[in-house]
Amino acid sequence: MVQRVRPPDDLEGLPARAGYVDAYAAPARIADGRSARAWADLILDDAGPTVLAVIRTVQRGAGLLLVTPEPPNLAVGWAVLHEEPDHVVLGVEGRVYTPRVVLAVRQESLLLVTAVEPRGLVGRLVWTLVAPLHRVTVRTLTAAAERVAAR
Repeated sequence: MVQRVRPPDDLEGLPARAGYVDAYAAPARIADGRSARAWADLILDDAGPTVLAVIRTVQRGAGLLLVTPEPPNLAVGWAVLHEEPDHVVLGVEGRVYTPRVVLAVRQESLLLVTAVEPRGLVGRLVWTLVAPLHRVTVRTLTAAAERVAAR
């Protein structure tokens, strides 16, 4: 079962001035030797075209400057900023806020951490509107990891 957890203090790749940070974890049984990047790709592949289209639409509406969804980038238009076997840092620049996601494979779980650095009052207002949808989406994508692992 996916749970919202306290973001760890030891993660690399998150913005220093994040105005918002959250973390979700999927249970230990999914940490099966796959790399963090492999998990990111599997989760997005499992999400399906409708979920990906909704994500892209919201991101464009929020002013994110998406990249070409071709390797090494992800299907949702985010760039792979840093990659190690146990964690991958994903990101995209935005006009009003800059998000970063760290997907980390831990011994006990798969962890998905999001940090957002808003730019000024407009950035904080836009993120306030986007954040509830973000939380639903991240829970859905983290649950996808459980589905993938069950196969």
